[in-house]
Amino acid sequence: MAKPFASRDEADAALSAFFEGIRKLRRKHRVREVSVETMVTFVEGEKHPAIISSIFNGDATLHVPMLINALGRAQRDHNARVAESVVRAIGGEP
Repeated sequence: MAKPFASRDEADAALSAFFEGIRKLRRKHRVREVSVETMVTFVEGEKHPAIISSIFNGDATLHVPMLINALGRAQRDHNARVAESVVRAIGGEP
C-alpha cells in the first residue's frame, strides 16, 4: 500500500476514484457526514513527493467540528502511545 504511484497523474486519478467510491458508499449506506483525509506519494525523479488531500460530504457547517473531534481523539491516542513508550523505557508495565 505504501508503494508510490508512478506519476502525479496516476496518484491524482487514484484519489479521484477513491473519493468517488467514498461518495457512492455514503449514499448507499445513508451516512450523513463523511470527512476523509488521505496521503499518497508518487515518483518524481529520485524523490517521492506526497499529496495530502481531503474531502467532506454533508452539512458543511459540521466539517470543522468533526475535524476538531478527530484531532482531539488523535492527540489522546498519540499521548497514550507516548506514555506507554516512556513507561516501557523505564522498565515498567504499560
